[in-house]
Amino acid sequence: FDDITEKYRESVAAAITYCGYKPMIIDQHDYNDFIMNQVISSIKQSHFLVAEFTSRPEILVEEKVKNGVRGGVYWEAGMAYGLGLQVIHTCEDGPESRSRIHFDVDQYNTIFWKPEDLDVNIRPLDRSSPKPNFAEKLAARILATIGKGTYTSKS
Repeated sequence: FDDITEKYRESVAAAITYCGYKPMIIDQHDYNDFIMNQVISSIKQSHFLVAEFTSRPEILVEEKVKNGVRGGVYWEAGMAYGLGLQVIHTCEDGPESRSRIHFDVDQYNTIFWKPEDLDVNIRPLDRSSPKPNFAEKLAARILATIGKGTYTSKS
C-alpha cells in the first residue's frame, strides 16, 4: 500500500460510482470477522469484480517474502468467475507486472494503466478522447460489459 495504490483505489471507486454501482473495497470497511469471510460474502453480493493483477519484484522483509505475484487476487477472481460474475482485469503497465501475470490469466483482455493515468475525473464517455485516463477506460468497460447501475452517491 502506497500513494499509487491509493490513487488506483480512488480511480476504481470513481469509475464504479460513475457507472451507477457502489464500490466495495473490503479493507476500508469495519468488520469483526475473519477478513476472508468478508471477502467471500462481498464477492457473492457483487454485480462484478475488478481484479488488480499488479505485482512488484519480491523482497525479503523480516524473513517473509513481500510483493511478487499476489495469489489472493487469482483466488478471488476465480471465485467470482465460478459464481458467474463478470471480472474486469487491470494491471500496472510495466515489465515487472506484465511478466508476472500467469499464462492462464494473460489471455484475458486487461486494462493496463500507468501511475500518471490514475485520476478520479471522468469526462463524458459519449465523446471520444485521444488519451482516456484509467478511470475512463474502466468506466467504459463496466458500461459495455455490465451496464448502468442504479446507485447514486450521496457525496
